[in-house]
Amino acid sequence: AMEFRNGGSDNVALGSFALQSNQDGFDNIAIGREALIGNTNGSDQIAIGANALATDINSDGKNIAIGRDAMYSNLEGIENTAIGYGVMYQNEYGERNTALGSFALENADGYDNTAIGRGALSNVIGASNNTAIGSKADVSSSSISNSIAIGADAVVAQSNSMVLGD
Repeated sequence: AMEFRNGGSDNVALGSFALQSNQDGFDNIAIGREALIGNTNGSDQIAIGANALATDINSDGKNIAIGRDAMYSNLEGIENTAIGYGVMYQNEYGERNTALGSFALENADGYDNTAIGRGALSNVIGASNNTAIGSKADVSSSSISNSIAIGADAVVAQSNSMVLGD
């Protein structure tokens, strides 16, 4: 777990290499092998699960990542909530996203997206303000914004639209 550093305070680390690189970050919780391992200055983060928030280096924090590989690639994204296996895995800079379910928002790097269900909104890369509820509910391309997909396999094909069911 976390090695002693000169800076940072009020951190909790449990697991091999959890919070290993922390220097000035404070109020972080890292539970699991390599949880928040890359964090140097990020604060107010919760990472529970092996590799959760593993590459986060210097975000303003306020991320919650629960599940193995949850938010694995996050670098500076803030105020995200990710719960599930591999959820928001590719997110690096996205902010204020909420994802619940394995691989939900897996490729996301956008803002203010909400995905509930396995693989929901996996096509969202830089798009913002989308909502998907249901297994694999999604948008048809990464450029679609302000859309809603409800139901398993529901797919929205254009911005500012809604699809109910597949």
